[in-house]
Amino acid sequence: MFQVEEIERIGEVEAGAWDAIADQNMFAFHGWLQATEDTIVPSWSARYWLVRDADGLLAALPAQVQEPTDRAVDLDDVLLGRLASSARRLGFGAVPALVCGARMGPGAPVLLRRGLDRGVRAELAASLLGAAEERADRNGWTLCLRGVPPDSDLVAGLDRRLYVGSLEMPTTRLDVRWSSFDDYLRDLKASHPATRKNARQQVNWCERRGVVIEELADPRAQAGRLHEILDAHHWRLNGVPFPFGPGFVTALERGLGRRLLVLVARRETEILAVSLSLRNDDTVYVKMAGIDVESGEGRSEIYHNLLFYHPIRLASEGLCRRLYFGKLAYDSKVKRGAVPEDSDLYLRGRGRLHAFLLRPLFAYRARKIARSLAPYRATGTR
Repeated sequence: MFQVEEIERIGEVEAGAWDAIADQNMFAFHGWLQATEDTIVPSWSARYWLVRDADGLLAALPAQVQEPTDRAVDLDDVLLGRLASSARRLGFGAVPALVCGARMGPGAPVLLRRGLDRGVRAELAASLLGAAEERADRNGWTLCLRGVPPDSDLVAGLDRRLYVGSLEMPTTRLDVRWSSFDDYLRDLKASHPATRKNARQQVNWCERRGVVIEELADPRAQAGRLHEILDAHHWRLNGVPFPFGPGFVTALERGLGRRLLVLVARRETEILAVSLSLRNDDTVYVKMAGIDVESGEGRSEIYHNLLFYHPIRLASEGLCRRLYFGKLAYDSKVKRGAVPEDSDLYLRGRGRLHAFLLRPLFAYRARKIARSLAPYRATGTR
């Protein structure tokens, strides 16, 4: 087994060395983790387990400690939805929890140097996971693994170690095969003619009313306004504040540079909406968005142009070859050409009784998710 080191701040690791093993995992980039550490609003803290060799950083497991709070969407909300409060009162909620893997977005929990053989990868994963389990046991935390690929080296033996598993709500992916936005619309007309008609109407609406979608060249200059929009939007949808403070956009721009893509919808000089995306090589992940609730009519048109049509236009013109659009609202995303991309979630209970109580819940959750996704897997649409 490898010697594992535990740290509490990503700043203790040199950014270049970390990003070399983060590879294509955009939500494990050093700059993203640093920004979230520095600006997260609830009292959650980070943990990182590392393995080094003579050549430097070999593998890592990033994690977040989630404590109970009413000011954020936590693991209980993800797993239990409206039953979260009742589950906590009955003693089988998941929080406090050590959540390993990306806070949001796709990407396997364990980060590994490229070129390692499968046996070494499995041994590294087991060493890192064992250290995290030891910490969780000492502190009385549930341990959660998010975004685990079905063929991951982590999967072997998890059942024997008190983990229960379930299909995650999948993220959605669009592989870009068009050389222009008009080509995309022609393709969409063949597969979803009503959606294509609606897309053209929504694009035209923005053009007629002078709403421009564009990349923001200097996000720091508008950081206050962007955070205001994101916070109001998050309150409206989730009943809690945006989970990062006013310095979030500035911290992201400082840590990620050109890997951060900030799109805004504006009318003249007024910013009406914003989306935050991460980009790496040929992939863009469209993640966070906010629409000004006071902007009046056209919120649906602005939303779809900002989140779908403008990124697809940019991708068709060479920005990237793959777009990720996140989770939920599958009907809308699949009708615009996206497909679900699977991953699994595993939870290690706080002892055998907790694991026993969670097992039927997770079995029900997995069946429910599978049923809800069946229409999209069978036909690509409803």
